[in-house]
Amino acid sequence: MQGLVGTFLEQSLGMFISQQRQLRDRVRSLVGVDALGPITAIAEKNVSQLMALQERLLPGRQGARREATTKRTSARGDPADGTPARR
Repeated sequence: MQGLVGTFLEQSLGMFISQQRQLRDRVRSLVGVDALGPITAIAEKNVSQLMALQERLLPGRQGARREATTKRTSARGDPADGTPARR
């Protein structure tokens, strides 16, 4: 059951990040600036806090957490430390 919940959380967060990236790209193409930058920063902070909570509740999933973080930052082209890239 715990594995199912962990997988669900990972997939949900991944889908949220993907949808947010698509929305940000659409707004940027219409407006010409990243108007969602501050909102993105807050959402990414929430994601990292949820992932930390998941790690505390489901120890041993740290490899999956690291892999998800790497996928998130590399997909955006951000530095490996997870700090938001300047656009």
